[in-house]
Amino acid sequence: MMAHMLSAEKILEQAKLMESYGANCIYCTDSAGYMLPDEVGEKIGLLRAELNPATEVGFHGHHNMGMAIANSLAAIEAGAVRIDGSVAGLGAGAGNTPLEVFVAVCKRMGVETGIDLYQIMDVAEDLVVPMMDQPIRVDRDALTLGYAGVYSSFLLFAQRREAIRCVGPRHPGRTGTARHRRWPGRHDRRPRPGYGPGPSATEGERMNRTLTHEQVLALAEHIESAELQAYDIGKVTNDYPEMTFADAYDVQWEIRRRKEARGNKIVGLKMGLTSWAKMAQMGVETPIYGFLADYFSVPDGGVVDCSKLIHPKIEAEISVVTKAPLHGPGCHLGDVIAAIDYVIPTVEVIDSRYENFKFDLISVVADNASSTRFISGGRMASLEEVDLRTLGVVMEKNGEVVELGAGAAVLGHPLSSVAMLANLLAERGEHIPAGTFIMTGGITAAVPVAPGDNITVRYQGLGSVSARFI
Repeated sequence: MMAHMLSAEKILEQAKLMESYGANCIYCTDSAGYMLPDEVGEKIGLLRAELNPATEVGFHGHHNMGMAIANSLAAIEAGAVRIDGSVAGLGAGAGNTPLEVFVAVCKRMGVETGIDLYQIMDVAEDLVVPMMDQPIRVDRDALTLGYAGVYSSFLLFAQRREAIRCVGPRHPGRTGTARHRRWPGRHDRRPRPGYGPGPSATEGERMNRTLTHEQVLALAEHIESAELQAYDIGKVTNDYPEMTFADAYDVQWEIRRRKEARGNKIVGLKMGLTSWAKMAQMGVETPIYGFLADYFSVPDGGVVDCSKLIHPKIEAEISVVTKAPLHGPGCHLGDVIAAIDYVIPTVEVIDSRYENFKFDLISVVADNASSTRFISGGRMASLEEVDLRTLGVVMEKNGEVVELGAGAAVLGHPLSSVAMLANLLAERGEHIPAGTFIMTGGITAAVPVAPGDNITVRYQGLGSVSARFI
């Protein structure tokens, strides 16, 4: 990840070890965006010259000093055959090598990429850019990362910690971190402030709130009304840009309280953002969670009424039911395995209340993690009967396969998601009771659905789940 920290010879030494273990492709990765073309050429060139000719060599660049395209071209000239890129540069810091720009440059140079330039430009502008919380550019923070040689994904963690600690203005002296090889990372982090209100909240938790009680009540009513009446709204951080995760969970729990006060039952919990790559991209350390109300449940083979939703999408998930309570903090995979009664396949219908599915993570938490409907079916199984990591899933819409996946897409193991849920709830003084139904997170990407669609999701060894949308 930090190839600039090692000499070309040391990288080659490690690459040969990887090759001996069976690797058929070796990447040189500049996740700080620190390297210059000459250094890239030297390191890629040595790998290409000394590794087995059958072993492919690749390069992953970051744009923190504006060098991602130039470095990628230098890598190609030195023998790389694989180049990483992201549409619109989507990534930490100033982003990864912007794929559409790289394709355009390669086209001008006569290098074939197999990518249609105009289509990838449309994807960038029409699909990816609207999803971004903020423009990806070489700003002061990103440039500092590149100049100092600091891992790009640390930026959002540092910004969040800066806000919590109310530290003073930035100072050029911080670029000394790379020289001293002390990076702001896990070893520097204090425990994250919790999200729960009440007398158990620490002083740090109270300081990490920006909304008054009246504002929390108003936002809860605003978001829940959009859900119940099926109309979209602007993301809440438009009006409250200083909102924190603590504020967002306060709003979510108030929505839960409102439903229970009206007689609805809470029938389960769900996890979201359960991909390591997505968490790193969003600059968070843990997934998010939400609750499931009784009227969210749809029977297997049943009907989902789209008139009660805004812009629904479906995800394939593995759910579990507990037979023993789980308490955090410190809940781990072994605790979860001992507490699981059975697993059951589930399809979640998500439906963000925000206009055009444009939101940020804090707004999503306040919106109960986009929860709206779920369909459970197939057959129940014990943990002894299935390997949740390798369990395969095939999603079909109107008879055509639209998504494939495996359980390992959820944090490497779906039960890791349950452990994280227990630890997140502990921050509010809550726990997972015995008998709790938990959706562990999306195995597949979310697929849009509309009236007239029929969906079936097939789970390896667990049957299938289906529904019709009207």
